[in-house]
Parts: sequence; C-alpha cells; structure tokens
Amino acid sequence: MAFIEIVFARLKNDPKLLKDAGNAMPLAFKAFRAAGALRTSQGTVVSENGQPWSDPSKVFVLEWPSEPAFHGLFTSAEYAAFGGAFKPSAGGPPNIVLYETNAGIEKWGSRSVLEVLQLSPKNKADGVEGILGKVKAILTKNNDSEAIYGSSLNVPEKKAVVVRIFSDKQEVESEKNASTRKEIIAQIGDVADVTQSIVDLEHIELAKF
Repeated sequence: MAFIEIVFARLKNDPKLLKDAGNAMPLAFKAFRAAGALRTSQGTVVSENGQPWSDPSKVFVLEWPSEPAFHGLFTSAEYAAFGGAFKPSAGGPPNIVLYETNAGIEKWGSRSVLEVLQLSPKNKADGVEGILGKVKAILTKNNDSEAIYGSSLNVPEKKAVVVRIFSDKQEVESEKNASTRKEIIAQIGDVADVTQSIVDLEHIELAKF
C-alpha cells in the first residue's frame, strides 16, 4: 500500500508568467520535502485521450508516507510561499487527488513517460472497488506487474486511477501496452468515464532542496 498524489495544473499562456512558474518550482520542492514527501516528479501533459495537448501545464506526482503527511503540506509555511509565487501563473485551481494505491513509485528509475488513466464512475452505485477489481484482473492477465492502481481519498466523488511508467513514447504505444490500455477502456467504459493523459516526466531529487 502507498499514498500517491497526482496534481494537474493549467498555466496561463504568457511567456513571463510561464517563466515565473518555472522559477517557483524550487519553492514547491522545498515545501514537499519539508512536509515529508518520499518521492517527487514533475512534468507536462503532451496528450489527452490520444489528442495532442498544447496548453501549458504542470503535473506533479508525489509519494507520501501517510495521508496526514499529505494534508499537512497545505498548512505549512513553505507551501504558502510556493502558492504565493505560483498563483499568478495558474490558469485556474489545480486538480489535486490523493490515491491509496497498491504500490509506490520507487521502482520508476529513470523512465520518463507516464500514462495516467483516471476512472470516474458514472453511477455512484457502481463504486470504485468493482472497477479496480476489473483493472487488476486485466493487468494480471496481461502480466503487467508494475502498474500502479488505487482509489481516491480526498475528493467527494470517488475515482480510480491506473498509472504506468515507460521509457519512451514508442513503449507506450507498443502492441502489448496498447492492448492493455484498450482492454481497460473497453471493460470499464460502460461504468466509468476514462481520461487518458500522457505526461513527459522529470524525477526530482528532493534532498537538493
């Protein structure tokens, strides 16, 4: 079991504000480290549901030791400093979701292309447990032992997530990985809305901040 936070944030398409957002990143990493984050990566969305994504964006993936540690981030002075520097560049409120997952991200190594499948039940009665049961069965059948999956903890409408890391975009679209993705979408599509995001990722050494 692990606690994985995934953040999707849109940025204003203004050269100066984009530069300011980049300059604010050390403050973010300092805040993550101070709050006890175990691992952190940042990146940008390159496609959504198979279509190129051109709007400026920022994605964070963090692993936390516990749910309280995640919540503690938002009351810290370090996070307030980051928020003050980053907010003028933001294109709206970020989408911040904490998931309780089957595994952490310690085995990602240097691989830098992330696929995120967000699964939102169409009917509350369906629940995420049944969805995740189907996901696990598909991953097991296809011998995908590295995928991370879990359910949300901090949002009113429960959702599930499947996260897979790859070395490059060619691996994302390999026959095996494309087949697994299509099977998940085909079996889950009737009961959940599926959003696929591909993210170019950079792993951050928090000890430097």
